Amino acid sequence: MIGVLLYRYLLFFFLCASASQAQAFSPIGQPGPREGETGNSFQGPFATQDGESSEEKGLAAEFSGSMDEALSALEEDPRHRFQGNLRLFSPTLEKEFESTLKGDLRFVDEEDPGTDGPALQRADLGSWLFTLRYKRNQIEAGDLRLWESSLLTQPNLVRRGIRASTDLLGTELHLFTLHPQSILGLRRGAGGDLPKQRLQGASLSRQILPDGALRWKATFLTGEYRSPSDASAGSTYSLLATSSLFQGQLQGEGEVAFSRFALGSHPLSSPAGDHAWRIRVGGKTRRIHLDSEYQRVGRDFTSLAHPSLQKDQAGFTLSAYASLEPVGLALNFSQTHDNIEKSLLSPRVTQNLLGATFSMGLPARPALSFTYTRSEQNSSLEPDTMAPFRVITDTFAGKLSYSRPTWSASLIPSLSLQDAREGAPNDVAVLNITARSSVTPSSSLALVPSLSFTRVTNRDSDRSTGTLLATLAGSVILIPEMLAFETQSSLNRTRTDHGLTDRWSFNSLARISFNFGQFLFHHGRQALSLKVNYHQTYDRVVPTDHEEGVGFYLTYEIFTPSSLLPLSRWGKN
Repeated sequence: MIGVLLYRYLLFFFLCASASQAQAFSPIGQPGPREGETGNSFQGPFATQDGESSEEKGLAAEFSGSMDEALSALEEDPRHRFQGNLRLFSPTLEKEFESTLKGDLRFVDEEDPGTDGPALQRADLGSWLFTLRYKRNQIEAGDLRLWESSLLTQPNLVRRGIRASTDLLGTELHLFTLHPQSILGLRRGAGGDLPKQRLQGASLSRQILPDGALRWKATFLTGEYRSPSDASAGSTYSLLATSSLFQGQLQGEGEVAFSRFALGSHPLSSPAGDHAWRIRVGGKTRRIHLDSEYQRVGRDFTSLAHPSLQKDQAGFTLSAYASLEPVGLALNFSQTHDNIEKSLLSPRVTQNLLGATFSMGLPARPALSFTYTRSEQNSSLEPDTMAPFRVITDTFAGKLSYSRPTWSASLIPSLSLQDAREGAPNDVAVLNITARSSVTPSSSLALVPSLSFTRVTNRDSDRSTGTLLATLAGSVILIPEMLAFETQSSLNRTRTDHGLTDRWSFNSLARISFNFGQFLFHHGRQALSLKVNYHQTYDRVVPTDHEEGVGFYLTYEIFTPSSLLPLSRWGKN
């Protein structure tokens, strides 16, 4: 055991030291969050050296890794775990050509929980994106963020594939082919190689009137997706018009979309056509913002690029906000209903939502906000086998906060009352009170305590359940840039009025870290930590239901930015 542990640490230390010895770098454009998580695309500028040439290239990397060895592990934790992440970033600029390559490689080596659990080793490509630009033309391959219109594409949708973009005499053209489902790892390459798992499309957009007064966009999508339990194949297309007048003070959008899809796994499923449309109008001044939108989506309308779109639903939204310093007022109202075709097999459920918010804040004074929300759900057109229902929920919430240079505090109470006028749901009241604070008396000490209490009461049976949650997080720098101590603890108690439940749980994590990077390497961060994890659960109603455990872990962490190929001009390497 000691030999295996020593071998792992020596191997890990050798790899980290090799990466750390590379030259530190300040890349031209820093890569942002990983594609596939936020969908952000690279937007970094390309600088030149001394202004003498616009031809440059380079290859930068960021390596982060951690190795955990359990000296005494909890039952649910692995005894050994190594994980590493290598992010590559390669910018190239040659006259009017510009390219970037970003990748995220991950490696995990761990044992399943238990003393003799089987080993798990996995290396994967988390995400990658290659971009090639020439003037106003661009080709992208990898994990792409696809956004064409509100009815056809889901916000922040990231899919693996290929996309080409160009500008033809003022008309923007996008061509793309992607995999309809999310892909992780090295499978499927660029995502468009499976004939029965594909999503292809094109879009054209052009400005008709100057200064954004009128712009149109046409989008076409086609593809199919098959799984053991479901399948869909067909096409969707839309026409979108947008307008911005009076320097953006008056804005409007209108979109209509049509689809024709064969839904279901049966090969003889007949295609079904449907449509969707929406219209939005908004305006703003220096102090007032107004917005309104109506949207209707048919029951059979389908878009492979918008899996979360609510079908068979119509409704409108109205909102207004006024900034009357130091006071802010916000109002919103929405109404939606489903079963727009008035099917006799299901009811129509209508939901009304009304909200109002008042806020006030003055410099060096406590900030105050109050919110009231009323939600009403009711049914109509019920089948003979179903009873009607109507549920009204009123929610009152407030927040009082105050901040000073060395501390801050906030109090957040809320009360929710559910009133079942008709139907099965019970009348329920939910009370929550949360108090939070942050104390930083010095640059080397920080404490973050919080206390939350929640009581859920069934007003029909007059029974309630209370939950108390207390947390404390803190950090102390014992020796600047060398030795630090961190801890995080939580205490949770759940109890019912009639003594049927009374359960406690306590969890605590403490870690002391020694940063020795300044003694070995000149950049990045390397730290050796001793971590202690303790947990205990206790049931006062069933005393035999008691669990307690403690684990000790030794962790080595590293974060090293490196320049594998320093930034240089072409032909001068």
